[in-house]
Amino acid sequence: MKKLTQYAIVTFLLILAASSQAKIIVVNTVDNANFNSGVTNLVTAINALADGDTIAFNIPGTGVHQIDTPAGGYPLITKNNVTIDGYTQPTAVPNSNPIHAANNAQIKILLSSTNGNCLSMEGSIEAFAGVTYDNLGFGYTEMAILGFFRGTNALVRGLAIQSAPQGTDGTYTGDIKSIAFCPDSLEVSPSGLANCANWRVSGCWWGLDPVTGQLATTPDWQGNGPTVWIPAICIAAYRTRNNDGSASQFASPATIGVAKNSGNPSADFDVIIT
Repeated sequence: MKKLTQYAIVTFLLILAASSQAKIIVVNTVDNANFNSGVTNLVTAINALADGDTIAFNIPGTGVHQIDTPAGGYPLITKNNVTIDGYTQPTAVPNSNPIHAANNAQIKILLSSTNGNCLSMEGSIEAFAGVTYDNLGFGYTEMAILGFFRGTNALVRGLAIQSAPQGTDGTYTGDIKSIAFCPDSLEVSPSGLANCANWRVSGCWWGLDPVTGQLATTPDWQGNGPTVWIPAICIAAYRTRNNDGSASQFASPATIGVAKNSGNPSADFDVIIT
């Protein structure tokens, strides 16, 4: 009985140590070019991520805060168990209505790539891994606003996302898939654990203006009607193979919207216009 108690204490301490290492990184500016002391923009927050961390928001001022994607795109996200939670911004409120009623979420964080800035998924993955991949499920011209690689159990919630359909990182140009998830190949990560699985995207809006709740559009300036600010694809989950074409790895299972056994399904509804 004494040994069992000691083991229980050791296990508890290990769990406590692991949980104490996770941190909350608070974004407090929309300016992705501001790296001054005391300022944390979204670029800095993503670069600072470790396993288990959460990116929260506390940007001064009322209303919706638009964060424009920087030139070259955001850094690739590669850590496990990370959360990006737009509902942490003061006055942001998840939806509380059922699916057949008007969505009453108050989203206060808008990620905008209407400027066309984005990240090349293959280019950024090869730069991170130091490996040339011949059998990713995409190429250099597959672009993302938030790109995830290897890390499992990501959660993205409470964001409005607006985007041009195509964009560039300054080197590559192609279709924007605003949130993209990619596993590593088994020949590079033979454990099979770097499969970018069990991700969830909940309570987010695409193609809607979070200020008005209406379509997010640009004015008709060429006589062709307004442009709706939506990406080519809102969420992409890729597969990866070994360079000889064998051993497919998929970024799955995963959830878009309401997770099974959700404690608050109304808050988890995504609104996707594409």
